Amino acid sequence: MHNFYHVAARSLDAAFQLDAKTFSLARAMEHQLFKPDWLRQVEGVLEAMSEGVAVLEAGCVLFVNDALLRMTGFQREDMIGRAHTDFFAPEDLPYIQLQTELREREGQIRFEYYLLTKEGAKLPAIISSRTFRGPDQREFAIVTCADIREQKLAEAKLREANAQLQESEARKDAMMQSALDCIISIDHNGKIIEFNPAAEKTFGYTRTQVIGKELATTIVPPSLREAHRRGMARYLATGQGPVLGMRIEIIGMRADGSEFPVELAIVAIHLGEHPIFTAYLRDITEPKRAEQELHKAKEAAEAANHVKDELLAVLKTRHDELEATLQQLKITQNKLEAENARKARELEEARRLQLALLPKTIPKLPHLDIAVFMQTATEVGGDYYDFNVNSEGELTVAIGDATGHGLQAGTIVASTKSLFKALVDEPAPAQVLKKMSRALKSMGFNRMFMGMTVAKFERYRLTLSAAGMPFTLIHRAATCNTEQIILKAMPLGSFPNFKYQQRVLKLRPGDTVLFVSDGLYETFNTDEEMLGEGRIVKLFSEIACRRPHMIVRHLAKAAKSWANGRALHDDMTILAVKMR
Repeated sequence: MHNFYHVAARSLDAAFQLDAKTFSLARAMEHQLFKPDWLRQVEGVLEAMSEGVAVLEAGCVLFVNDALLRMTGFQREDMIGRAHTDFFAPEDLPYIQLQTELREREGQIRFEYYLLTKEGAKLPAIISSRTFRGPDQREFAIVTCADIREQKLAEAKLREANAQLQESEARKDAMMQSALDCIISIDHNGKIIEFNPAAEKTFGYTRTQVIGKELATTIVPPSLREAHRRGMARYLATGQGPVLGMRIEIIGMRADGSEFPVELAIVAIHLGEHPIFTAYLRDITEPKRAEQELHKAKEAAEAANHVKDELLAVLKTRHDELEATLQQLKITQNKLEAENARKARELEEARRLQLALLPKTIPKLPHLDIAVFMQTATEVGGDYYDFNVNSEGELTVAIGDATGHGLQAGTIVASTKSLFKALVDEPAPAQVLKKMSRALKSMGFNRMFMGMTVAKFERYRLTLSAAGMPFTLIHRAATCNTEQIILKAMPLGSFPNFKYQQRVLKLRPGDTVLFVSDGLYETFNTDEEMLGEGRIVKLFSEIACRRPHMIVRHLAKAAKSWANGRALHDDMTILAVKMR
C-alpha cells in the first residue's frame, strides 16, 4: 500500500495508453473484474488528495475521487464504467492519442489540456498518468488532474498588466524621442541616466557615450563644475535649490570643448529614497545672435526706421515660436510627472500588500519567547515569515526568501503564505515543504523559487526542515555552546517531488533557536567584504543568553554598523525563539 501511494502521489498517471473499448459495469461483472483489494485499501488516501484522481482498467473508469467529481460536475455513477475518451471533446481525441504515443516512448506523460465537464464546458487542467500492475498482474492506470482555472486567470491578468506597463513606457519614450528641446536626467550622484536625441544633436555626444558619466565633466564647462557640485550637495543636504523650477541662462559645453549659451530649467522628481533631477535645455545661440542683431538694428533705425520695423517683426515671430515650444515642453513635463506619480502609487500598493501578508502579532506562549526583525532591500521585498499555533498550543514557524524583489517576489510570497496556511497541519515539516514545492512548481512560475525553513516546536522537541535556506543556530544554555544546523536542499518550486531532510532535536529551558535569511550574513561593507557566517555565529553566541528581542536587535544593529551606510544587497529577516 505504501509503494502504491508513493506511485500515486509521484506519477500523476498514464492511463491514456490503454485501448478505448467500452467497459460497462455489466461487462465488468461478466468478466468478474471487481474492484481489487489494493484499491479498497487506498481509497481513503486517494479521496484525501486535493487533485482529481481516477483509476482505470482497460481504458475504462474503475474509481474516481470526490475532487475529480467536483471539478467536472459528474456524479460517480456517471463516470464509473465509462471509457476515459468520453471525458474529452471529440476534436481533442487526436491530441490525446499523440500524448499516449509519447508516453509509450518515454514511460509517462504530463501535459496541460482540457477536460470535458458535465455541462460540456472545457476545463483547463494539468494531466499526468502512469500505468502499473497489481499483485495479480492486472494492468491498471492512475490519472491525476489539477484544476488550473485560477492560474489561467492570474496569467491573463499578469499579461494585461505587462501590456499596460509596456504601453506606458512606449508613450514616455515617444515623448522623449520627439521632444525638440534637450532633456537630460541625472541621479543623486550626478550621473547621467537619460539623454534624448535633441541632447545628442546639441552637445555632440551619443546617448551610449554619456550614460553613467558625471554630468559635470560632460556638458558643464570647467569654470562652472565646482559650483554645480556644490549646488547638488546643498540640495541633497537641505532640500533647497535656488535654481530649481526657474528658467536661467548658463553656459554649456559641447563634445569638442566649445562653449555656447543655453536656457535651462531643472525639476527635482522624488520617486524613492533619492531624487532624480531632469534638466530641460535649449541652445539659445541663435536668440542671442538675434539680440545682437536687434541692437545693431536699433542703432541703424535712427537712419532707417523701415529697416527696424522689418527686423522687429522677424524677432517677434521667432519669439512666438519659442513661447509655443515652451508650452509644448510644459505639457510634456506634466505628462511625465503624472506617469511617475502613478508608478509610485502602484509600488506603494504592492508594498502595503506585502506587509499585509506578514503576521500582525507574535504568538505569546507560556514556554516560548519570540522576537522577529525584518528589513527589505527595496519597496517590495522577497523575505517572508509566519506563525501557526495549533489547538494543542504547539508552534510552527516559517521563514522564507523568494528569488528577486519587487512585484514578482510579492506574487510568489503571496502564493507561499496561502500554501503554508493550507498545509501547516501536515504531520511533519518535511511533508509541508514537499507539498508546497509541488504546488509552486505546478503554478508555472518562470525561474522564480522560494527558500523556506519550517520548524515545529512541541514543548521541548524541535522538528526542523529546510529548502534552500541558510543554517539554523541553536545555543545550549547548559553548555554555552552554539550548534549550527545545516539542511541542504533545493528551494521550493524547483522539483515537484524533492525529498527534504528533517532533523528532530531536544531543547531545554534557556536554549535559544535563531533563524535568518541570507540577507543578514550577505551584508557587505564599503570594502566589498561580506559579514559572513562565522561572524554571525560569534555575534549570536555572545548575546544568546539575552531575551529574543535583544538578540534580533543586536544582530540587526551589527549588520547596519558593518554596512556603514551602504544600501542592503538583499532583504534581511532575523527570528529568535527562546525556551522558557
